[in-house]
Amino acid sequence: MKKGAQFLQMFPVLLLAVLATPLFAQTDALTGTDRELRALAQAWQDAYNRGDVQTLGSMYADNVAMVNPADGSLTTLKKEDIVAGFEKDFSELDSKIEILVDQVATQRDGTAIVSGSFTQVDVNKKTGAKQTVSATYSHVCAQDAGKWKLVKMQVTPR
Repeated sequence: MKKGAQFLQMFPVLLLAVLATPLFAQTDALTGTDRELRALAQAWQDAYNRGDVQTLGSMYADNVAMVNPADGSLTTLKKEDIVAGFEKDFSELDSKIEILVDQVATQRDGTAIVSGSFTQVDVNKKTGAKQTVSATYSHVCAQDAGKWKLVKMQVTPR
């Protein structure tokens, strides 16, 4: 009787372990993409904080859709224009950014949405004026030749 009672006490734990196995397997399959995109965000932050324009440029698709937070309209920018913008900014500003990734969501079309927040501090090289910007973001990434690239960006100031 005692062995039977012990088994009944352990049965819910065993059942949970058996039922949870597919759940953990699915989570592990998603963890690779999550890990890759969190690494991309970290690499982007590191390159930005070094002022490494070439590395930043390599993280963008050839054409990137930019979402206007005010009205949701889209503007498409070429990678070359984005790189030129970084070059200009880094020539005028000492900039540092801290990015937090809150969520990575894989989409049915193979893209992934990465969302979170960031705080950026810019110091004007000529005047020393300092500006801090905080915002949330939701970016779409897609694979291109086996590498994740930014294809659509939306930033909403806080």
